[in-house]
Amino acid sequence: MDNEKIIEAIRNATNGTFVGRGCVTTLMGWIDKYDDQGRILTADPNYKDSDVNIDDTTYRITRTGWYAYVWNPKYKNACYTWCWMPNRDEFLIGGKIDLRPDYVKEWQEKQKKEE
Repeated sequence: MDNEKIIEAIRNATNGTFVGRGCVTTLMGWIDKYDDQGRILTADPNYKDSDVNIDDTTYRITRTGWYAYVWNPKYKNACYTWCWMPNRDEFLIGGKIDLRPDYVKEWQEKQKKEE
């Protein structure tokens, strides 16, 4: 199965959350922000490590904020601290996955311009 199909299968298996079974998480606090339509602008900043089995292969997943990382299955010990490695992309399937909805991207751009 190619990387795009694996990512899509994981998206489907986790209902788009990229959080699978056996989830372990950090415990940082944050304050939710919503736009004028009541849509969430801020995502949970905690790192969530979990896994999902697709077609008899177990994939490690790390989710933080609006981003997800799917680790190559040969790295069974992959975890959130790997996100900080300078060569992180060598261990990923499909690179860093941007889960931000368009309205969040627009809001973030607006925030940058206001700063």
